[in-house]
Amino acid sequence: MHSQKKHNNDPTWLQITPAAIYRGIEYYWHDDFKGVDWKLRIENDAETLCSLLELSTEKYSIDETKMQIENFSKKINSYPKDKIDTLNKASKMFIRYYKASTADLLNVLDSILVGNEVGFDNKWDIFSSPIRDSLSKQFNLSFIKSDKQSFDSIVIDFKMKQSFGEIEKLREIKKNVLQSVPFIFNQLENSDKQIFKKEE
Repeated sequence: MHSQKKHNNDPTWLQITPAAIYRGIEYYWHDDFKGVDWKLRIENDAETLCSLLELSTEKYSIDETKMQIENFSKKINSYPKDKIDTLNKASKMFIRYYKASTADLLNVLDSILVGNEVGFDNKWDIFSSPIRDSLSKQFNLSFIKSDKQSFDSIVIDFKMKQSFGEIEKLREIKKNVLQSVPFIFNQLENSDKQIFKKEE
């Protein structure tokens, strides 16, 4: 995955981000409204949208992503208003999901750092799972369906570090994430505004 290759020194879950990889999104930018299957179009565009939002958090690809966002924005802002509103809803949901996933994983880290056991019998992703399920149901996002496994693997990694006594590594991960969060969340919000041409 792109994030893992370019950012292998970053905190673990910043390497395994929800959208994960640029998916050749230009594929969706070259058709008009003639005979449009709007259900499929919105699903494809929602996938592209969430990929762009996720990519906007990558410091190494900011300029390229801005151009991709501008092109995508031009495309969808010619849509009927109700379709734009639907995609705007997907954008807002994805940003909430990203923030909720971060909160869940920070909660796991906090529990581990105070010596608590984190088990999979007790649901650990209490904030993000309802949003993930809604995104999957409403927009049929392919990447979101495998997200639970990715995040479970991060929790397993945290638990392994706990069992090996690598508490300082876990503290460093938490510190790095807390430092990264303001930039990441700001990028998500700004990219949403850019895509939907919202004024400051």
